[in-house]
Amino acid sequence: MDISKTLDEGTYLQQGGEIRSWEYFTRFLVAANTTVIKAFTAKLGDAGFTREDQTNLELGGQMPQSQRLDIKGIAFRYQSGAAKATVDAQAILAWLSTTVAEFNITDKIVMLQKRIASFMGLTLPMIQNTGAVNIVLNTVQNHTKPVYMLERKIILASQTPYRMSIRPGVAALAQQATDVDFVDIGLIGDLWSKV
Repeated sequence: MDISKTLDEGTYLQQGGEIRSWEYFTRFLVAANTTVIKAFTAKLGDAGFTREDQTNLELGGQMPQSQRLDIKGIAFRYQSGAAKATVDAQAILAWLSTTVAEFNITDKIVMLQKRIASFMGLTLPMIQNTGAVNIVLNTVQNHTKPVYMLERKIILASQTPYRMSIRPGVAALAQQATDVDFVDIGLIGDLWSKV
């Protein structure tokens, strides 16, 4: 190995490009049905994605030309649109525990499949009602994961079509949809780009 090549190459590549720590993110609304949701298919500016906190995708459903993303981790964040009662919290946990997320390349190949609760580190959830509005959440695995780190990274080459399919096992409560609850998903890794 010629060590001079690695010493001369930093974050900004000499051959005209760069490597950045990056998160491509999008979101979907929680619905009171079991319809399959296809995430990462809309770009910023498309219907429902008019703000930069909703997505930062430059191209929906496909890696932009001259970019490559080495995905090292996936993040799921459930956001509630309003305060919830105990029954709502239990329904959210049931929904997270029965909803499967699968990462697809070219609409066919499933690269990764897990329940959203597993991505988030929520295992065997148990609710204790400690009062009218106070809820204590205990899990056997007593921590949540801000990012699920992949054992084997997924590499999205330039112009590769991809998406995340969300398959609810049970319908969310009407209250979750009424409150406009949503889930943010992030693909986290190294973004290689040419300039």
